[in-house]
Amino acid sequence: MRLARAQEGALARRLAGAVFSARTPPARPGAPRDDGDHDGDHDGDDHGEGPGAGTLLVVAVEPTGAVVGCAQVRLRGQWFGGARLDAAAVSAVAVDPAHRGRGVGAALVTGALEHAAAAGAVVAALVPSAHRFYAACGFGVAGRRPVFELRARDLLAELPRVRRPEVLRPAEPSDAGAVADLVERRAAVVDGAVDHRWRAGGPADDPSGPGAWVLERDGAVRGWCQLDRSAPTQPGATYDGVVRDLVGGSPDDEVALWRHAVADVPAAAVVHALLPPGSLLEGLLERQVVPVEDGTWMLRLLDPTAALAGRGYPPSTSADVALVLDAPAGGPPEVGLRVTAGAARVGPLPPSAPRVGLAVADLASVFTGHLDPVQARARGLLRCDPGTAHALRGLFAGPPAVLTRSF
Repeated sequence: MRLARAQEGALARRLAGAVFSARTPPARPGAPRDDGDHDGDHDGDDHGEGPGAGTLLVVAVEPTGAVVGCAQVRLRGQWFGGARLDAAAVSAVAVDPAHRGRGVGAALVTGALEHAAAAGAVVAALVPSAHRFYAACGFGVAGRRPVFELRARDLLAELPRVRRPEVLRPAEPSDAGAVADLVERRAAVVDGAVDHRWRAGGPADDPSGPGAWVLERDGAVRGWCQLDRSAPTQPGATYDGVVRDLVGGSPDDEVALWRHAVADVPAAAVVHALLPPGSLLEGLLERQVVPVEDGTWMLRLLDPTAALAGRGYPPSTSADVALVLDAPAGGPPEVGLRVTAGAARVGPLPPSAPRVGLAVADLASVFTGHLDPVQARARGLLRCDPGTAHALRGLFAGPPAVLTRSF
């Protein structure tokens, strides 16, 4: 288990592609070939301070040189309570079918998180394909990811027409800074959102590519969306539309992007999109539709002390609480948290301070606001008195945390 070397990046991508493909994977998807199949140290679609900036690729390698497992980590910022935390977005955890059941996957995740923590990440987020597996790795359910099926004709009929002049054009690499600014402004008010920068104020991800568009007003980038297509689910349709991400600088900008996203009728009769609670469409559509997918995302506190100190809290809240962690990872068994008028400080608390016993994974769920402390106490997940549970509810109150990007 180690960071990938130069020629192993392509082998890892081939393995991950085979494992997650709808087609039957080859017998040895990560084996080296003699056809010059190699590239740089890390995933080539990352853009930042040089090739692979902000991306870590961990691999499991046989003595023969075959890559039998891989895990990718993107170092980014993630926002909680209006504050940015250094975070790791974990994806592409794949193990060769011939090597499963031997602990390779768990070792890959452990190694990836160790490298992420060494790079400064204090939390790690992912969209799980195997919930119990990641729960055993210390991840807690952090929120939901509701994907809705939207009828294109209904949206075009119900969304207001924006009268302000606008220009829609394909996104370009030079739009990276402007798009990252838009995403960062959204992230500051959406708990769980991930920004497009590796370091705060640093270079941003390339927002261009197939299906990526920007909205311009008065010569300035005011919106960005990433559109895709999938196999049709409606009779007579050519494909279904998929909105991977969409962010506007104002409600008018967001409406204009949505009208663009659903303008392919009748070729695309429906569009699938992640719609978090409180989204713009929730207030504009007369009829809500049932989500076609209601998955979850998960969070791991790599450094509970730093995560609790760096998170934002409601300005009106004040509380002292000693968090006693079951089997802590990467930190002390007890974290003293003092919040005064929304400002946090961690450190020793007097013996009289209220104490809460809980698992690290459950702390992650409370941290995002997904797990209500009062309900968690009733379920036996938190060991504390009722007043302390209510105090924790106030500390971690806020909108439901949503991971707007998947990796």
